[in-house]
Amino acid sequence: GGVTPGGGGGGGWGAGRSFSDGVCRNQGTLLKTAGAAASQSTFGNYYSSDGQFHNSGLVDLQIGRLRLSVGGTHGGPFALGTNTVLWFQGGSFTLGGGSRISGAGRVQVDSVTVNLTTPAGTDVPWTRRGGTLVCGARLTVQDVFQWNHGTVTGSGEVLVSGLANWRAGTLSGTGALTVTNLGTLNIA
Repeated sequence: GGVTPGGGGGGGWGAGRSFSDGVCRNQGTLLKTAGAAASQSTFGNYYSSDGQFHNSGLVDLQIGRLRLSVGGTHGGPFALGTNTVLWFQGGSFTLGGGSRISGAGRVQVDSVTVNLTTPAGTDVPWTRRGGTLVCGARLTVQDVFQWNHGTVTGSGEVLVSGLANWRAGTLSGTGALTVTNLGTLNIA
C-alpha cells in the first residue's frame, strides 16, 4: 500500500505523527507546521522495512524534527524552518536531481547510507554521526559540515564554503573534500 500526499494539494503533517506502514510518496507539498519546537514526526517502522518516504515534491518543515528511519529516494527540495531538523536516521537514501536542502534548520545524518547521484546543494549545517556518504556528484555545503564519524567515498566532491569540523572518519574513493578560500577546516 501507499499514501501519496499531493496531486495538486498539500499534505499536512502534525506534531508527533508517525507513518509506519506502507510507502509514502510526496509529489505535492508535505507541510509540518504543528507541535512544539521539540516535536517529532517519523516515517519508519523499527520492526520492518515499512514506512519508506520518497519525495519528488516539496517538504516544508516549519517546526520540530522530521525523522526518516527506513530510507527513500528524494528528488524534490526540503525547506527547513528555524531550529528544525531533517534527520536521516536509518536505512539507505538517494538524493537525486532537484534535492536541495535550504533554510534555517539543520541536517543530521546517523549510521545510514546516503547516495548522491546528481549535484546537490545545501545552505544548512550538516552533522554526520556515522554511516556512509557516497558522492557520485558534488555536494556543496555553504554552512557547517560537522563530520563526527563515518565514511565519505565515491567519485564526487564535498565542497564546503563554511566551516568543516572533521572529528573522526574516513575519506576514500577518487572524490575529494574541498574547503574553499571562504571556508575553514578544523581537524580534531
